Amino acid sequence: MTMFINPGYIQKNNDSRQLFSLLTQYEPWELCPDCQIHKPLRSRHCEFCSRCVIVYDHHCPWLNNCIGAKNYPFFICFILTVFINLIHLIILNSIFLKDDYNNYLPNHHYPWFNYVINIEALNISKKCVQSSILIICVLFLFPLSYLIYVQMDNLFRNITTFEKYRQEEQTNVQGSKDKKSQQTINSTSSIKSTASHKLSCSNCIEMCCNNSKNTSYQQ
Repeated sequence: MTMFINPGYIQKNNDSRQLFSLLTQYEPWELCPDCQIHKPLRSRHCEFCSRCVIVYDHHCPWLNNCIGAKNYPFFICFILTVFINLIHLIILNSIFLKDDYNNYLPNHHYPWFNYVINIEALNISKKCVQSSILIICVLFLFPLSYLIYVQMDNLFRNITTFEKYRQEEQTNVQGSKDKKSQQTINSTSSIKSTASHKLSCSNCIEMCCNNSKNTSYQQ
């Protein structure tokens, strides 16, 4: 579902004359030259989708869609569901890996059927398949766990992934007092300057429900 939901695309402007008019009203880094619009607060232009997105979080290559204000709650549900499924698969495969087909042999025998050869082949195939599934699940579990940790931290702080890393860059730039680099960072996004960094449930509600309706984030 997250793949097909509009993340909050902002309508493009096809009138290039309006862009020149906007240049007289705003700073260059507050505008999007591709969409030819004034970027709302917390929005960003996605290079993959070629659209500006409301409260842009990131572009997810696995879903081939941006994550923004309108599909962020679905994205959180998606990664949590995948995490639960991985745990479920790891537990089940660990349990069934100990079993073999010898436990399910019938009580009667057929002279024309070689149980020993066939059951051993089935057991080997079963263990190879289940071991492969178990290894893949464990390998995906670690990066997914880190992703959930980052997203949960962002969720309860009302800050997006893009804002988080951009603010870290701004801190480094301010430390070096490089004005040109500061303007370069500002040109990529209208970053929320008053974000609350304290963990709270109200921030969670803002991220999941209110950001998509906030008029200050609209065009």
